[in-house]
Amino acid sequence: MKIIFIVLFFVLGSFFTRAQCKETISGDFQSKEYSSPCPVFNFSFDGINAKGWVYASKSLDISLVADEILPVKETLEQQLQAYVGDEFFSKMKFKSVDISNYDSIQKFSGRYPPVDMYACKTKYFFYYYYYPNPQIKYCIGIALDDKKNIISSFNFPQKEHYLPEEAGLDYCKVMELVKKTGTKVEPIESVSFDFDPEKQKFFWWIKQKIVNPKEGENQRNEISIEAANSMQVVSYMKVILLDARGVPISRTQEIKSTPIKRNRAAL
Repeated sequence: MKIIFIVLFFVLGSFFTRAQCKETISGDFQSKEYSSPCPVFNFSFDGINAKGWVYASKSLDISLVADEILPVKETLEQQLQAYVGDEFFSKMKFKSVDISNYDSIQKFSGRYPPVDMYACKTKYFFYYYYYPNPQIKYCIGIALDDKKNIISSFNFPQKEHYLPEEAGLDYCKVMELVKKTGTKVEPIESVSFDFDPEKQKFFWWIKQKIVNPKEGENQRNEISIEAANSMQVVSYMKVILLDARGVPISRTQEIKSTPIKRNRAAL
């Protein structure tokens, strides 16, 4: 009886640990660059059916613009599926769409950030989530101009390069692997699931927080784990250049990236 209790304890403990595993939301919609400057209304399938559109935090019902937007959505998704392939596309889910309404600028007079028609270059902006597994949301944004041409860059791989993510590799499993490396990354600044456009691969990135930032060079440790193969784990020592406020200087943010440990089958 005691043995059965112990087994149940560990099984249930493992179950509850996995059930409570932290959801990871990563990626970049790119809306700040493409959609934010525009006078946009947001529409989704679970939006509100409001009369007299006003700028609000809630989405409007997509049925209000069905004749205009659904053909655009269908054409876009055909293009996306051809680019990423069936397997990747099957894990994408439409979230919502922004539509720029150039005749409604007066309705946005009190909005922050303010409408900037000189910076506005987007007619339609589509939001999608990519789900490698139910615990991970990866943000994808697609901007189209007035002629319905895609004008934003892709933060996901072409089908020729896509490698399916390893099953079960979520936040909890990643943190287990991080501990096994022996690399000091605490306190942790971020744990993210991101795409490397040069390598055309998804990686988990774990970054150490710089506790006492100073102007100039600052060191921190980072760990990368290939999403398609968790045996590929590399620890880095990186030198980050910060300004007087402790903010990374973007053009030279990372001036050194030194692999300090490569952990493979040992994990």
